[in-house]
Amino acid sequence: TVTHTGGDNIDNGTVYVTNGSDGSELRFDNNPVATGSAKEVPYNSSDTIRVIWENPAGGSSNVLAERQAP
Repeated sequence: TVTHTGGDNIDNGTVYVTNGSDGSELRFDNNPVATGSAKEVPYNSSDTIRVIWENPAGGSSNVLAERQAP
């Protein structure tokens, strides 16, 4: 589970999670993504889970968090 634990609300069109298995972009269901919002992320034991932010103006993205699956 990936959870937004604090800070400003985030537009769900600018942040997504990847699990490494299939390259899909898993988006939060609610908009805006408020503190306490969570997203279940399926994974395999060898996956790297990444939370990615995309610039709404286009042209860039950043990995906000990255963890190896247990």
